[in-house]
Amino acid sequence: MLSPRPELALDDAITRASDDSLLIYGPSYEQTIVGSAAEAREIAMQIVTGLIQEKGQHGEEALMGILFPRTTGTTLYSEKLRISGTVDKIVMAGGAPVPVIISPSQPPKNGVYASDRIRLAAYAMLLGEKYDALCSLGAVEYVPGWCLRRAEIRYEDKRKALYARNRVMDMDRGRMPEAERGKWCGACGHSDACSVKPSLLSSLFK
Repeated sequence: MLSPRPELALDDAITRASDDSLLIYGPSYEQTIVGSAAEAREIAMQIVTGLIQEKGQHGEEALMGILFPRTTGTTLYSEKLRISGTVDKIVMAGGAPVPVIISPSQPPKNGVYASDRIRLAAYAMLLGEKYDALCSLGAVEYVPGWCLRRAEIRYEDKRKALYARNRVMDMDRGRMPEAERGKWCGACGHSDACSVKPSLLSSLFK
């Protein structure tokens, strides 16, 4: 974004990322890496347009803060919360940490996906404990077309994150939670046979 020709700078960045990926993953992943680079180049102008729009809306400093965050790939664990996760990026804004998810998905029409909200809420609780600060904002960087969506960390999202944690803990204790029917059930090959009800896992193996 600091280049007079951002599209050329982006092409160079894609080339460097491809070369680095080959060094990291080795020749067996070369076809995948080359294919990913080609896909990135196909939407290069969309990415540049998204970056320019973000710069115009929030300013160069905020944009560069996202592109060059304080830390990347940070793994966090809390004994108190009993949750863990690896945050793609951590940005400092107003003295508080902001978790950023990098998503390969196309962005929704508005806001962020519900699953991303729950992940951000979990990361916010982990970062709040680590930095002893109120983490009230998160963001998702949707790579296709490069779109950045900010999201307020809501109490409801935190409750859903802890609810998911509690279900996993119940399973760790040997209790199978009741199956939840949803929109994906129709496409599941096991839908007709699925009749899971709350039970102890030990009873399934008698």
